[in-house]
Amino acid sequence: MDRAELEDPLIARCKAEADTLAEVRCALRNKLARSGLEDVQIPEQLQSCTLAKDPFDGSTSLIGEWRSGRGKALGSIVIHESGQLLAELYIAAPLPNDATWLVDSVEAFGTSGQVRAELRLVPALG
Repeated sequence: MDRAELEDPLIARCKAEADTLAEVRCALRNKLARSGLEDVQIPEQLQSCTLAKDPFDGSTSLIGEWRSGRGKALGSIVIHESGQLLAELYIAAPLPNDATWLVDSVEAFGTSGQVRAELRLVPALG
C-alpha cells in the first residue's frame, strides 16, 4: 500500500488537486488584473473541503470554500472526478471602466490545463 492509500481520502484528493487549485487561482487573478481589479485578494487556501459522491455515476467531486478570517464565504470551487471544474469568487465591486456595471463575481471553469475565467456582471442600481 502506498502512502496516498493510507491517507484520508479527502486529504489525498486535496493533495492531488493542488496544481489545479493553483491554476484556478492564477486564472482568477489574471482576469481580475486585466479588468482593473488587481486589488481583490484571492485566499491562498481553501478553508473547508468535502468530498461528494454522485449517486448517478458514482464519481466523487471535491467541493471547497474560501472564507474570510471571520468565516464569511468568499467563494467556492467544485472539481469533478472527470476533471471539469467551476470556481466562483464573490466580488461585489463596480466595474472600474464602466460604473453602470457591478462585478458580482469572477468565475473560472474548464479542466486542468484549460481553465478560463470570466466576470459575472450585473447592472448597477441608480
